[in-house]
Amino acid sequence: AAAAAAAAAPPAVDVSSNPILAAASSGARALAADENYFAAVCEAVRERLGAEATEERVERFYAPLFLHMRSEVERVRAARKAGESETVVIGVSCPQGGGKTTLVGMMAALFEREGLRCADLSVDDVYLTREGQKAVAAANPGNKLLELRGNPGSHDVGLGVEEL
Repeated sequence: AAAAAAAAAPPAVDVSSNPILAAASSGARALAADENYFAAVCEAVRERLGAEATEERVERFYAPLFLHMRSEVERVRAARKAGESETVVIGVSCPQGGGKTTLVGMMAALFEREGLRCADLSVDDVYLTREGQKAVAAANPGNKLLELRGNPGSHDVGLGVEEL
């Protein structure tokens, strides 16, 4: 019975040993201190990750980062004047293949779980068409970086602005 109770207990959050929470706002640390809330966020992350749900990914990365973002959304909203937009924009920057899409998908699911609408836009969504990329490469002969997508200059900036 003691083992079952220990397994069902929420994870203890040692803020000082978690680099994300240690650097996060006091609001994020307060959210982490609510062990039941932290446990619920961890469980939602585990469900989404499935077989890839390790303690490192769940309790030391995704859940603490969400608590930080959640706290920042509330901080920004509280600082706005009455009548101003409640929209909060959070940017994520990382090299190609670094996990931005996975991270944003996780954060969007967690925000939606809490009843907060979330939209995401990836630079992957606004690459030039193949024809547009060929035109950029032709206009910049000798620039190997503009021959392929992914580098600066290979995005349809107008489309990105329109999507925002």
